[in-house]
Amino acid sequence: MTRWFKLSIIALFIITTIGCGSKEPVKSGEATKATSKGMSSSQKKAHILVDKGLIASGKSKYEEAIKLFDEAIAEDKNCYDAYYYKGFIAWGINADTDTAFVHLNKALKINPKHIESLVLTASLYDQQGDKATAEKYAKKAASLGSESAKRYLEKLKR
Repeated sequence: MTRWFKLSIIALFIITTIGCGSKEPVKSGEATKATSKGMSSSQKKAHILVDKGLIASGKSKYEEAIKLFDEAIAEDKNCYDAYYYKGFIAWGINADTDTAFVHLNKALKINPKHIESLVLTASLYDQQGDKATAEKYAKKAASLGSESAKRYLEKLKR
């Protein structure tokens, strides 16, 4: 699981838009678009800290990554990606679903259109046997244009 997790973190780093402050939908598969234009200095710093956290995660330095994500949140309380990645680590490394839900709920409270948080939340509910709630989250992600969520919905219906 650790190797899969490291590859997933790296893939997510490559395909996601770092979202500190922005509440626009983030579509899986889009190239990273985050720029410093229009960002506050706190958002810029949070963005850099999230990047550093992802690099630490890719090196299996999960405690360091969590600290960097916490620093990003301290810089920009609306940095939903930091909450998302904390949830991803809680689930993927520590198998702590409860903590993962706490972080994912914070990310979705800040940005209800964050596709990755929606899809991971759907997956967690599915793992717990709550197909109806999993479908609700997957449908929302699919409605935002997520192809992976559309495929996941098909899987849930089987």
